[in-house]
Amino acid sequence: MTSIPEIVQAPLYFQGRGALAATMRALGVEPDAAVALQAFTCVAVPEGILGAGGRPVYVDIEAGGVNMDPQAFEETIRRTPIRAVVVQHTFGVPVDPAIYRVARERGIAIIEDCCHTITSSVNQMAVGDQGDAAFTSFEWGKTIVAGLGGAAWSGRSGIAKRLREHEKTLRPPPSSVQVKISAQYAAYRTLYRPNVYWTIRDLQRRATKAGVAVGNFGEDRGDAWTPHIDALRWRMWSMGPLLARRSAARLPVRLRYAQAWAEHYEKAIVGVASTIGMPEGSHVDWLRYPIIPDAVPKDEALQRARAVRLEMAAWYETPVHPLRDENLHRVGYEPGSCPEAERRCGELVSLSVAGRLDQRRLDRLTTVLRP
Repeated sequence: MTSIPEIVQAPLYFQGRGALAATMRALGVEPDAAVALQAFTCVAVPEGILGAGGRPVYVDIEAGGVNMDPQAFEETIRRTPIRAVVVQHTFGVPVDPAIYRVARERGIAIIEDCCHTITSSVNQMAVGDQGDAAFTSFEWGKTIVAGLGGAAWSGRSGIAKRLREHEKTLRPPPSSVQVKISAQYAAYRTLYRPNVYWTIRDLQRRATKAGVAVGNFGEDRGDAWTPHIDALRWRMWSMGPLLARRSAARLPVRLRYAQAWAEHYEKAIVGVASTIGMPEGSHVDWLRYPIIPDAVPKDEALQRARAVRLEMAAWYETPVHPLRDENLHRVGYEPGSCPEAERRCGELVSLSVAGRLDQRRLDRLTTVLRP
């Protein structure tokens, strides 16, 4: 298993999408080559693929699950010559191992998206070690938080060497950007608590729109979405490596809290919400705890959560979050092509697993989910 210290000392990038783009180059993915990824994902993934010259090809997720469906992946391969696949471990749930088998049989390069977990496993096989290379993100709300940032690594010496060589070609982000990230990080560490999630989220969006904060996504203004192209050429900001190491040192404690919260949530939602499916033999270190409300529509559940100050996130709200309408076409997604992913977008919410156990949070959850 790739150790956490090894990950935070791997080649580092301004964002996770930059790490993905670098990984594609290190694997020798040719310009305009088809790269499979799941729908029910973040725009950062196709942005990284496009930034490296690849062409995103979307695969639907499992019924009742949040990860790529192996059968849908096989069907995609029969229709389209795929050069590489990005395997996403959504919310911390490890992908079905059948994905690896299918890819290896067809000679398809495997890139593991470990932005939601670097420690989960299935059948005692750790995520991040099953493919040709892997990448992660250190952005807000991830397993390791350093403001913005990402890392890429590989157990294959040739790929690892090319990643390190590419890192040396990157330039630092402008000082103005680094100042903004530093201020955001200080605010995050000082202000963030699950019970003030909605306030912090609103402030972050306003600050990003006003240009005084650095957002996780490119600009999305109707049909004028533009990607973070410059960010693909930047290395991690100056304080990022130190903050990543500090956050990594706290990870064991965070994971214990996450496990405890998951156990309590599982009991609290009986009769009012459903859990998601996952591969047999999974050990999940949750980034967030996803549920599907049984009696309350997603939008209403979110409104209720805001009213009682319960941290409940809507993502993913679209198959390529947060893009909608014409902007989905800009990243190669055809609406209606992945019905399970679109269904999940309309029903699933996720809960914070941060902090010590608090009965008030569980009581608020019950209030939100009750018919």
